[in-house]
Amino acid sequence: MVRTACDSLTNEPGSHRFEVIAGEENPDVFYLNEVYADVDAFNAHAVGPYFAAFFAEAGAYAEGPTWLMRGNLVGDKAAA
Repeated sequence: MVRTACDSLTNEPGSHRFEVIAGEENPDVFYLNEVYADVDAFNAHAVGPYFAAFFAEAGAYAEGPTWLMRGNLVGDKAAA
């Protein structure tokens, strides 16, 4: 996941944030916090090589996602 995060941030212009977060109660459960410029940037990521490579590898030892939250940034990005 960390490699996918770095690759996405470096090579996908619309990727703004890609964080890998280990669960507090169970550090073997991971959450991804991803932020994209817009829906087109997200869709480009979803059909890109890093997304596909991650799921091809992770499919052998992980399951999910169990839920997905989508939304839009509210307010000034500089204030966030």
